[in-house]
Amino acid sequence: MMDLAAWRMRDSVIPYGDFNKIYDRYADLTGKPVDMAAIQYHHLFFTLTNQLSFHGPLARPLADTDYMTYAHWVSETNLHTVETMAEYLGLKLDHVPIPDPVSSPVSGPREHLSRSLRSIKVDDAYVTYQVRIAFRLARHLERFDQIGAEVMEQDRADLAALTGKAPIGWDECEAELERYISADDGAHDAELVLLFNRRWQRYKA
Repeated sequence: MMDLAAWRMRDSVIPYGDFNKIYDRYADLTGKPVDMAAIQYHHLFFTLTNQLSFHGPLARPLADTDYMTYAHWVSETNLHTVETMAEYLGLKLDHVPIPDPVSSPVSGPREHLSRSLRSIKVDDAYVTYQVRIAFRLARHLERFDQIGAEVMEQDRADLAALTGKAPIGWDECEAELERYISADDGAHDAELVLLFNRRWQRYKA
């Protein structure tokens, strides 16, 4: 059941097709019915592994940390976590609109940095990889410059709607959300799943 569960995470990268057909074929070959509850259980724990593995490198990256690859993996699998929890709770997840990009005093320099890094050509494979790491991070910061302020404000509004308070600073908002979740007894699981769906869709943008 763990093997069958792991496939569900890879479906976003390698489209396997209709999982019901895969599970039926497994049952035909083994003569045993598929335990869907076990698959859901194992899948949920698989989806948490990237967040657990890469939180440290993302919070305190080293000089050669492939930051955007880790961020991409975490955003993908955290959305899988949200989708799995929604499946458990019978919730419908909505598509979240992403803010239109805006300009700032540093928009031009950020775009120039991205273009400059993208134009660098070297023969050394390792240096090429490091330049790619830097380019993808520069592009991420360029994108944050375009939509980040509105995304943070939308996240703050979600927090205020859930907890009744939302500090101005990002760190303080994160601390308030963690405090709220730690003190909650499960009564607000549905609201939290919907909130994290919105947050991770925005993050992925």
